[in-house]
Amino acid sequence: MENPKDITGKWLYRSFVNNANPDEDPQLFGQGELTFLPSDFGHLAGDFDFNQWGKMTVKGTVHFGNPFQLRFQGRGVRGTGAEEWIYDYTGYYIPNWVEGINQVPAIVGSVIRTEPHGQAKAGVVASFIMVKMN
Repeated sequence: MENPKDITGKWLYRSFVNNANPDEDPQLFGQGELTFLPSDFGHLAGDFDFNQWGKMTVKGTVHFGNPFQLRFQGRGVRGTGAEEWIYDYTGYYIPNWVEGINQVPAIVGSVIRTEPHGQAKAGVVASFIMVKMN
């Protein structure tokens, strides 16, 4: 990432259950649209829309290095299906390939369910990928 402002905008988010059995198809853990809003240097803020499942707000930080690391927390929005959700995320902005063609910015990482909600237990970890939509 040449500029931390490259993070600003809409990202398609998909997370997957961590299952090492090669005979099973990947199981989706979550899917939504994450919008990072313009923020102060080194900080993240945004909105996470999981459609019918609910919405979260996110806040966090960018740690500069190679690659850049993003750490943020999502908290459910009152009045949506995600009201009780609290998840923590750590991700890495994938550098561009020198010889790459039509690359789309991507962030990969992991997510942990920080607090239980409904039948979902705290401590569950999944892997995620986000690709920039605009």
